[in-house]
Amino acid sequence: MIVNSVYIFFVYFIFSISFYLFFKSTKIFHISHAFTISLGAYMVYLFYHLLDLSLTLSIILALIISVLYGVTNELLFYKHLRGKKASNIKMLVLSLGVYIVSQNLISIFFGDDIKSLAKGEVRVGNEFMGAYITDIQILTILVSLGVFLLTLYLWKKTKLGFAIRAISDNPELSQVFGIPKDKIILIAFGLGSFYAGLGGILVGFDTGITPTFGFNLLLYAIVVMIIGGVDSLWGIVAGAFILALVQNLTAYYLDTKWMDAITYAILILFLIIRPYGVSGVKNRKVEI
Repeated sequence: MIVNSVYIFFVYFIFSISFYLFFKSTKIFHISHAFTISLGAYMVYLFYHLLDLSLTLSIILALIISVLYGVTNELLFYKHLRGKKASNIKMLVLSLGVYIVSQNLISIFFGDDIKSLAKGEVRVGNEFMGAYITDIQILTILVSLGVFLLTLYLWKKTKLGFAIRAISDNPELSQVFGIPKDKIILIAFGLGSFYAGLGGILVGFDTGITPTFGFNLLLYAIVVMIIGGVDSLWGIVAGAFILALVQNLTAYYLDTKWMDAITYAILILFLIIRPYGVSGVKNRKVEI
């Protein structure tokens, strides 16, 4: 249970961070981000299995395409709607439509059956104190840890992190001080899409892929953000830990079929009792 909880924690964490980057600066529920998760994995399948390119080159190309998909959403849709002062609900509906169209295109070209990214025979995992963990799961943990350290550094030590926080706190005032809002948001979309594509590839090698597997992972990432609070990276850490632990306890003591029910029950409780999450603090704004 401990090993499974640690692995699931890092899986949820990398997707939560990827979503957090652009949500912090735009407040947009970018639902088509779920397709970015699936896209990275399917591009590896295309290049690695169907076109027989090397694994390294396949991953690089897949990540480039994932980033391009993310920034295209920003340039083609969200930036345009922001210019027209469109409400967030319109952006949400648009994003959902883009996701449905994109997901169906994947189904048309690749089918709906489960596909494996790995080649060769299935290997037994590494034994650790009676538990088994595979090489790809260990790699996922290390990559997610690296993503966290990189993001923490960007958040605390670079102009990009300061700019994203400034745009989140006060978009108008940040532009008065010369922060290029559209450029920063575009960078945030690119970096978030890179994280999502990378996470999708890692999970794809572990469990296989279907056209909709990214949507489930995105929903869990959003639950993590709400539980942890959207104002702190450490809140996301807490949210991912809580969700991973609760899901594994549910699977062990009840059944895996109850995992989603318990997950969303916890989400409802947080929305009612503590809507600002574990680390969230209700802010008051004074307009002068």
